[in-house]
Amino acid sequence: MTLSRKSQQERDCGSPATCSAAGHAAAVTAHSAGITDSLISTVGFVAGGGLLVAGALLFFTGHAPAEAPAAAVSFAPAVGPTAASVTVGGAF
Repeated sequence: MTLSRKSQQERDCGSPATCSAAGHAAAVTAHSAGITDSLISTVGFVAGGGLLVAGALLFFTGHAPAEAPAAAVSFAPAVGPTAASVTVGGAF
């Protein structure tokens, strides 16, 4: 975008000797828009670089995920004065 604005500025007012008032006004507008575009571009690149560094930092300093517990089955007998039972439980 910035290079496009620069080209537009040069087309509107190529040299001070041949620059009309309307061409000068258009060139000033294109120059101002080019400055704004270059600022936005610079901010975007800096923000992107910062996010890239933060992502790399998190990636390389992160810990491996904890091992998931293996599937397990458990049996629990229960005996009371009038009854007996077995409870079966599982995790997966």
